Order: sequence, then structure tokens, then C-alpha cells
Amino acid sequence: MDCFDNMLRIFAAVSGQEVMAIPVEGLGNVRALKVQLQGLCGVPRFRQCLIHNGKVLEDSMLFEAPFRVELVLLPFSPASSKQVAQLVDAATHDRVSQVEEILQRPQDPNLLADAHVEGWRTSAQAPLHAAAMYGRVEVARLLLEARADVDQPDEGNQTPLLLACSRSGEVPVVRLLLQARADTSSALLVATREGSTEAVCSILQAGADVNQVDALGVSPLWAASAKNYVQIADCLLDAKANKDQTDHDGATPLWAASCMGHVEAVRLLLAAGAKHDRVNHRGESPLSVATREGETEVVVLLLTAGDQED
Repeated sequence: MDCFDNMLRIFAAVSGQEVMAIPVEGLGNVRALKVQLQGLCGVPRFRQCLIHNGKVLEDSMLFEAPFRVELVLLPFSPASSKQVAQLVDAATHDRVSQVEEILQRPQDPNLLADAHVEGWRTSAQAPLHAAAMYGRVEVARLLLEARADVDQPDEGNQTPLLLACSRSGEVPVVRLLLQARADTSSALLVATREGSTEAVCSILQAGADVNQVDALGVSPLWAASAKNYVQIADCLLDAKANKDQTDHDGATPLWAASCMGHVEAVRLLLAAGAKHDRVNHRGESPLSVATREGETEVVVLLLTAGDQED
């Protein structure tokens, strides 16, 4: 091979076709080259094997001179149930180097393993579910690099994003999953119920439907109002949430806040122009339910809103 051009040349081992030619200067190590090759061959670095003169090149090896390299794309190795569980366990306990080592087998990152919490079996999970649930950002980053399915449901039909949102302290993982274009269906509602303002804002910025509802017709604004999460409600209103959207019982967010006696949420909704006289399917208005529940401060706010309208 002619080396006068100072180019490292990579050839597909099977076809013999040249895949890439790249200057050696500034290239770095084998791992860095594999990362670049991901975009060309569509296969993550964990399933790439680079060979020179019949020898496999280690990821840490530095390129210092131009030569010919053969690229072999590897299939996933068969994994026993024990090996699958090992990867989920490594993800759960944030063992980043062990996760890297297992992915190098290479092992499919989307295989489900039984999960156990305090001795009890929970829904079978893939490693990314475990990383999302416990906020293991670097592990999640590795798994996504290995092409873990960002929207894969676990045995309980929970995606990694939903699991991350259900743990209000795991905002960095939420952001990472959103960067990987995770499906935001239901995520905004879950994050709202957990009271995580940062997660809610991040999900909204990712383009989530601000008026998504659950099986009972509850919207994020309804849920935030019912729990008096005023910052979240304000964020949702800024995102143009429907302030009068009803659940399946015909109750508005203002009705929910009034029923629970949440003065600040009621004040926020009234200031945003929520209609104070909307009744649910049982004919109960925010004022009537607040009166029934003995929520005096809310009653005063609603009466004042009615007087101002008159």
C-alpha cells in the first residue's frame, strides 16, 4: 500500500471496498475512529472490529502512521439470562466500566431481564430502563450510543422517559433521553404529578403536547392545579395550556384547585382568565365545591372574580 498521502484507509473486510480515508494527524485512537465510522456504517462502535495485519486493534491504540485497516461488523453475541441480568444490574448500580465491557462483547442492550427491588420482583426491564429510573446519566449515554431503544417499554409498559420522570430528581437523565428524541407521550403528565418543574420545562421545550390527557381526561394543568404546583402551572400556562380543559367528569383545573383549597393555584388560574362559573357534570361550580369543602379563602377569591366580571 502507498503511504505517501499520510491517510489511514479503512476497507470493509467482506467486500474489500474502501469505506473511509482519513488523515492520521489528529485522528487519535481506535475508539475515536470507531465513533466516526458509526455515521458511515450505521453500526455502533461496540459492534465494530478493526484489524491490521491479522491483529485486532485495541480501542486505546493511538494512530501514529498511515496504514490499511479492515473493518468487520459484528453481530450480537448470544446472551444467557445471567448475562442479560448482569448488564441490567451494572446499569442499576452505575458501574460504567462494567457496562462498557459488556457492550463490547457485543451484547444487545435491548434485552429484558427480571428486576428486583428489596427482594421483590418488578417488571422486566432493559438496561436503559434501570439507568433512567436511578438517574445513571453516563450509563444511559453509553447505552444510547450502543443503540438502546429510547422508547422501548418495559414489562409494565413504562418507557425509559416515563421512568425517569417518575423520579423527580432525575432531570439530567430526562434531558438526555429528550435529546435522543424520546417520545413525550404521557411524560408531561408524569413529570407534573411528580412536581418536577425542571423536567416539565424540559419536556415542553422538546415539543410535548401541553394538553395531553390520561385515561380520565386529566391534563397537566389540571394535575398541577389539583396539587397546588403553582410554578408548574405557570409554566404550562406560558406554554398555552387550555386553562378551561375539563376531565371526563367535566371539572376544570379551577374546579380542582378550588375543591382542594389551593389558594395560590386558584389565584393564578383566575389571573390567567380561567372561567370561574364552569360546572362539572354534577352541576358543581368551583364556588359551590369550595363552599361545600369550607375553603373560605377560595370562596372569597371566586366571589371577588364574579363581582369584577359583573
